[in-house]
Amino acid sequence: QLNRHLTERVEEEVAKQREKEQLLVEKSKMAAMGEMIGAIAHQWRQPLNSLAIIIQDIEDAQNHGMMDKEYVHSAIGNAMNQILFMSGTIDDFRNFFKPSKVAEPFSINQSIREVFRLLGPQMKSHGIQMHLNKECEIPRCECIVDGFENEFKQVFVNLLQNSKDAILAHRTLHGGTPREGLIDVDVKGDFEGVAITVKDNGGGIPDEVLPRIFEPYFSTKDQGEGTGIGLYMSRMIVEKNMAGKIRAENSEEGALFTIRLIFSNQQEGCCAKKRTSS
Repeated sequence: QLNRHLTERVEEEVAKQREKEQLLVEKSKMAAMGEMIGAIAHQWRQPLNSLAIIIQDIEDAQNHGMMDKEYVHSAIGNAMNQILFMSGTIDDFRNFFKPSKVAEPFSINQSIREVFRLLGPQMKSHGIQMHLNKECEIPRCECIVDGFENEFKQVFVNLLQNSKDAILAHRTLHGGTPREGLIDVDVKGDFEGVAITVKDNGGGIPDEVLPRIFEPYFSTKDQGEGTGIGLYMSRMIVEKNMAGKIRAENSEEGALFTIRLIFSNQQEGCCAKKRTSS
């Protein structure tokens, strides 16, 4: 009877823990969605301005008798290019939030390039440059891993947004002195797998809070500015769902996050072959 009661208690606690984790997942997705909506606004601002200029120029051309066939053809082509860009942006964000139901092989390099394309305009508006450096012992290695690609993208968005917030806070701390923000991403493949590092010049993480940054609901941001679940969910995705490792430390100018993943068996080239043979 005691054993049965203990089993029931264990099952109840496990169910409660799973429910809490699911709630954290949903909150993390909502937070990421808010960040993405902001990124959409930055992505669309440029083409909307371009469309406004095209429309105003059409009126001027009409008033000055310049509305010939060639001009109309050029204006329509320019306007359609802007509209197609905006439509492609919507497709990118829709795919970003499409749930991945099964783990599949995907390219780390390609995923990072897509996140860069989504967040690039937003970072540029804040005076932050992002650099992607790829280095592999084998040429043309795309670093294929097994997992949920959109979840990995969510992890990467969390890291980049944290770097952005740190850089902006560091500027404020120093009286808003203009300083170029830098985020360097290195992807290094070897015969053991792939290491992805994200390094910024945002001043780093205080030593006293560094051991706690992956805890749920722990945030160094002001009240209302951080949920405290982004890095926790990032660790859950990397370590639980992708059998990898994630760690944080400080570099000379800011924070340094490292994600380590093993290659998929479907990774083509000598990286996977050498790893399998060894």
